[in-house]
Amino acid sequence: MYFNTFGHLKLMDRGIVSHSIRIMNRSDHTLVEFMQYYTNNCPAVRGEAYRLAMDLGYQLNAKRPEVLAVAPG
Repeated sequence: MYFNTFGHLKLMDRGIVSHSIRIMNRSDHTLVEFMQYYTNNCPAVRGEAYRLAMDLGYQLNAKRPEVLAVAPG
């Protein structure tokens, strides 16, 4: 889902964030570290879609402790 947003994301709405959180809820620390790497290295200078993808990554990373603490549901 995150990689589909690169270059294509036009609007970050609650649905995108909610769906991403559900994916993270089923992830492990390896996936979270992977996402963090790509967020930190996002080419935001390429335009608004990349900046939105980077913002999404940072939002998800901020929710990481609470998301990983909850059993998948």
